[in-house]
Amino acid sequence: MPPAVSSVDGSATTSPRRTPGASSSRKVLQLLLAFSERRWEASVAELAATIGSPVATTYRYVALLKELQLLEEGRAGHYHLTSQVMPLARAAQLANDMVQLARPSMEEAARELGETVMLFQQFGDSAVCADRVECDRAMRFTFEPGHSLPLGVGESVRQDAARAAARDRTRPAVGVDRRAARPGGA
Repeated sequence: MPPAVSSVDGSATTSPRRTPGASSSRKVLQLLLAFSERRWEASVAELAATIGSPVATTYRYVALLKELQLLEEGRAGHYHLTSQVMPLARAAQLANDMVQLARPSMEEAARELGETVMLFQQFGDSAVCADRVECDRAMRFTFEPGHSLPLGVGESVRQDAARAAARDRTRPAVGVDRRAARPGGA
């Protein structure tokens, strides 16, 4: 398998090795991961296109997830996650060693700077807020833990460029849809 290209800096990384014989399981998990704060509901046809499966197969995956009470049908044939997934998110937070290690430093920084401090972790083309420590200001900029942002847009690009070697500063991020940062995606 050829190396994957990081969407942030263009450096080569190795893709995770695919587990043989787990194609259907992979598709069901991809279907669950297709939901986010940017896409909190979807039709079966939209989900089928996202995971690359036939619509009939995707209906079976949706039926299984409904049986497990992880999905439910909302308006006009659109599906969304149920609250049954919330304990999974909390378990992920509790098991996150990086949060446990960073929390004391985050608390100290929030106290000293008088600013909200957030910890983000990269997963693919997104950065996910793993934890935050609020400041005491009435006006503040913050994300809820679990909120994700596309990498390669906004301030993160400027920060990456500032840290990059001079020869790399003009090279654009690879595979980033810059329209995603604007309302309406246009």
